[in-house]
Amino acid sequence: MGEEVRLRAVVAMAQGMAAAQSPRESWRAAALGACRALSGTFAALSVWERERGRLRVLVNVGERAAGEVEFPEDEAYPVNQFPEITEFLHEQWVGGGAPRAWVETASGAVEGGGYCHQRVAALRRRGRGCCVVAPIVLHGRAWGELYVARPGGAEVFGAPDAAFATVLAAVAAAGIAQTERLEEARRLAFTDALTGLANRRAVDMRLDEAIERHRVGGDVVS
Repeated sequence: MGEEVRLRAVVAMAQGMAAAQSPRESWRAAALGACRALSGTFAALSVWERERGRLRVLVNVGERAAGEVEFPEDEAYPVNQFPEITEFLHEQWVGGGAPRAWVETASGAVEGGGYCHQRVAALRRRGRGCCVVAPIVLHGRAWGELYVARPGGAEVFGAPDAAFATVLAAVAAAGIAQTERLEEARRLAFTDALTGLANRRAVDMRLDEAIERHRVGGDVVS
């Protein structure tokens, strides 16, 4: 993939996340953008839940395997099953380094990372040949990871793909930060700062919406 094509892919991903109206839409845009940019067939975005010691999947896109849903409610993996997560999502840049992506294959060969039995086993179980994993850093802290995979028999990701995935993870982080700011702005606009309850603006908006539903479909409003 040429530099110009990759630049267009980055721009498309950023635009998709900027147009998102909710966190879910933003997550989906990030995963889809990365999947297309890296010529993958499957991608996932996950968040690192430190207090629970697990990596929780927020969205799966592309060719999903049996049991994988787009927005899973309870798909999560204990971090102790994936020791490289701690290394790359936390320790890698504590000493002044920078987060970087790595590649793993169903054969166990690794480009820039350490062998992870659980990750390799998952690739084999789901019929995938390789994956590239990119840490996402938000506000200076590890937030989660961006994961893109290709099927068995497809060209294996290489070092240039891992470097590009690191860039895509940074774009994803910027988009997620923007979504968080928008969500906070909405919260401040429609809730009372003291009580946390809906304010007059929120009530007026919801009332207008309810009256419109009554006008269009006859819904009861009380």
